[in-house]
Amino acid sequence: MEKKNSDMKVNSNSNENKVSLILDLRKNGINNPEILRVIEEIDRSYFVDSHLYDKSNLNTALPIDCGQTISQPLIVALMTQHLEVKSNMRVLEVGTGSGYQTMVLSKIAKFVYTIERYKTLHQKAKELLTIIKAKRSWLDLELSQILQFKDLFILLPPLSDIPRQFLKEELIN
Repeated sequence: MEKKNSDMKVNSNSNENKVSLILDLRKNGINNPEILRVIEEIDRSYFVDSHLYDKSNLNTALPIDCGQTISQPLIVALMTQHLEVKSNMRVLEVGTGSGYQTMVLSKIAKFVYTIERYKTLHQKAKELLTIIKAKRSWLDLELSQILQFKDLFILLPPLSDIPRQFLKEELIN
């Protein structure tokens, strides 16, 4: 996926914002060097619409399709750090969204299984993760297959947004 940045000032500001972002993450308790490295490596602008490229390295949530948001980098880093993700683990992510958290997790965990209820977000994330060659992440597995392989479970939408039937059948049993 090729981005068109005709304004070199945007790239300069983007680099400065990335440095500020990493410093901000450290200041807010992110001390895992692998998480900091991964967030620094990933170009978050791939996961937002082109009119938001200049804001992609800011420590803020940004809008994506279906009335959802790409999480603030601090939240992504905190969730990943608190999960204590290791390279031998399989992680189930419920709520793929833009695919940004998926990408972060896939650079640390052995595998990331992710599901998304919005078809628009699912398709966009699937295409993007394929284009940017995200390794070790799957979006097209049946839920029963996913649940038997997870070591960690990350739930991104609020519980009130998850269909009750899913909670009853899959999470409670």
